[in-house]
Amino acid sequence: MDELRPATLRGAYPGMAPERARTGRRYAGQPATCPQCQIATVAARLNIVVLCPNCGCFLHDAYFPHPSHPGPDIEAVHREMLATLCSAGESQRARDRLTRLESLMAGLEHALWTNWPPLLPGESTLWRGAVVDFLRWGLQPGRVVARPPYISATTLALTWAASATQAAARDLADQIAIMGDPWLPARDLVPRWPDAHTGCEAVLSLILDHGIHVGHIPTTMRRNHDPLVLPEAARTIRTAEAVALTTLVAQARNSDLSIRDIHTLHAATINPQVARLAEHITEDVDTYRRLAAHLAFLLDEGLPPLAERREALRNVKMTPHGVIEELPAAAAHTPDAGRLAAAWVWLDATLGRPAGGPHAQMAPRLLLAFDHDMNPEGRLLLRDWWQHHLQLSATVAVDALPRLGRAHGERRVS
Repeated sequence: MDELRPATLRGAYPGMAPERARTGRRYAGQPATCPQCQIATVAARLNIVVLCPNCGCFLHDAYFPHPSHPGPDIEAVHREMLATLCSAGESQRARDRLTRLESLMAGLEHALWTNWPPLLPGESTLWRGAVVDFLRWGLQPGRVVARPPYISATTLALTWAASATQAAARDLADQIAIMGDPWLPARDLVPRWPDAHTGCEAVLSLILDHGIHVGHIPTTMRRNHDPLVLPEAARTIRTAEAVALTTLVAQARNSDLSIRDIHTLHAATINPQVARLAEHITEDVDTYRRLAAHLAFLLDEGLPPLAERREALRNVKMTPHGVIEELPAAAAHTPDAGRLAAAWVWLDATLGRPAGGPHAQMAPRLLLAFDHDMNPEGRLLLRDWWQHHLQLSATVAVDALPRLGRAHGERRVS
């Protein structure tokens, strides 16, 4: 019995608050085991527990054994984390830190690279490469895989220090948002400017030369081959870039827009992290290369009046049944196809994000599945429908102007 006691959560960590699984998904089947004690400890179902609570040995996952290459020195961090975990039952401060840790570990999975963050003490490049490879595989859409101990050990060690305070956690979260989408345009598309000031001046000139206005800027920045809904790792920074670009367009025309002004213009939520990043990224010259590439995409699209489209389509919650019937069978027979098509129309027409649209809370996986079920003809059909809808809305608005004038006592001059 004494040998089995460490296998229970209460036995291993008598002071902990056994609420939900910390930092990730629970093991649905066999949890990790200790290769020395041969005990399948329930504690291993918590993804932050990576060392055996009995002997301190690295826990072993039968499905995904950890690499043979040298890994990070995790003992000190693990000991501190367990002390926090054991005090969580009585300490709000401990619970808050575990919540921050959980968020940072989950976010870092999408932004971990072989060269960022810097290697941990004792961590080899081969170990980091194995971690990155597993996460690229495990994070593919539709794949739900419990994290083996060597993955959790790495993300735990990389985020533990930052989880200590709100400020440090916020700073790391901002870096994670940036590193979750680290692309740069090719040199033949956008030149390399020497500094942020030069890049800013070049983008401002581009805005003025092409007659770009704030109504041309979408609520997030999608590139040519991006999916209809951006991957989670890219959403924050791309939305921040849309906010920063809107600010620059206003600046080019001698106008200042606050975050509240942009929120009103976009009619979509702008959370504090997005607002913070929108200001912070403008200090980096690479931001202006990305913004110039985004502008090139909008120019290729013909500078559509996106603000007008958002206004016209915001309340279109259903696509007509007759249009749905003409879609490919897989899409037409999707449950709630009318609402899905309306959400698809919003994203296709506005080039933005679901926020501000008729179905802002619709699950991205449903939208992506619906888009997958449509062939090019189906997409063209929906595109023709929303373009006709916009033309009709514009005609109705113009026809209503004389009536509105008479209603307000204005005199018509023939």
